[in-house]
Amino acid sequence: MILVSHIRQFVFCPRILYFYTFCDIKPVYPEYVSSGSQYHNKQNELFKNRKFIKFKLPIIKAYSNLYLQDSSMQGVADLVLESKMR
Repeated sequence: MILVSHIRQFVFCPRILYFYTFCDIKPVYPEYVSSGSQYHNKQNELFKNRKFIKFKLPIIKAYSNLYLQDSSMQGVADLVLESKMR
């Protein structure tokens, strides 16, 4: 599967995608990138324990950072709640 980020990198500079994918060269990221990754990992851990009682819906399942691959919608949804219809 080709990701949108790969296409953007290829358009910006085709060598970046080649080096990262085929040469196994890892980029050196600034410190704030690791801080952001730690933040998102902590949010994902907290999400596992969250209950959505205030919505008063019979929630079956909650999805976080769901990749949408539909003909009508594309992208990443921050939160999707699956529930039974009343």
